[in-house]
Amino acid sequence: MRSLQDWPDRALIVNFWATWCAPCRREIPLLQQLQRDHAGEGFQVIGIAVDFREKVLAYADEMKIDYPC
Repeated sequence: MRSLQDWPDRALIVNFWATWCAPCRREIPLLQQLQRDHAGEGFQVIGIAVDFREKVLAYADEMKIDYPC
């Protein structure tokens, strides 16, 4: 279990998403690029999935999500 306090002094975007949500699926690559472009500037994207764990893990692996979910 993680806490928002795990990222002190960082600007956070907390994104709630689900594997079945088409707009969510479209924004994940954008969030990945945002994370890559601004990680060195004290910025962090965090994904919170509201879906079944197995589906989330499979989708995160498929999309190679590189920020904490």
